[in-house]
Amino acid sequence: MSEAGGSVSGADLPTFMASFQQNGGFWKLSDARGVPNAGGVLGKSIAAEEAVFAGEGEFFFVPFVSPTMAEAGANKPWLQELADPTTTVMWNTWVEMNPETAHELGIENDDVVKIVSEAGELEVPVYVYPAIRPDTIAMPFGQGHTAYGRYAENRGVNPADLLGQHFNEVGDLAFAGMKVKVEKTGTKKPLSRLESLLGVYGIGLGEEH
Repeated sequence: MSEAGGSVSGADLPTFMASFQQNGGFWKLSDARGVPNAGGVLGKSIAAEEAVFAGEGEFFFVPFVSPTMAEAGANKPWLQELADPTTTVMWNTWVEMNPETAHELGIENDDVVKIVSEAGELEVPVYVYPAIRPDTIAMPFGQGHTAYGRYAENRGVNPADLLGQHFNEVGDLAFAGMKVKVEKTGTKKPLSRLESLLGVYGIGLGEEH
């Protein structure tokens, strides 16, 4: 069993597969790559339509997959306890907001805000994060389960609750195509985090105890 000009061959399928695994794959022995002609590319006009976002909120909403728990780690306490590598938050859901935006809205770290979209609403504590655009807020997937075991049930929120049924041109769910509103709730919920507020934000610096 073989293909003309290929790196792997075998008398039968088991032999072919064994050779495939031993060599780390299958590829053509001849170089079939071509050099594209870039002439005239700069002279062409490119027409790009403006992105369309659902909803009438003032903020672009960007959900993202948690780098620690991913989509299915919330039922594992050792993953819940593992600090997020960027925010160091553990055991909860947060929403990231630019410091300038937070200042304009009168919002501080750990303030609970209500995020409202055309599909639903959620309440979640704020993490003031300087590496995000002022017109954008972001929230991780991973929490917000209604079951899934004692460590996951009723912990945090699920950003999917804010997403409507909007699809892009190829039929995929446009999960970053939503605009939302942010409302203050007047409540506070301190986030469990590994970082020191004193060292990172200077909170409490200079206070006498």
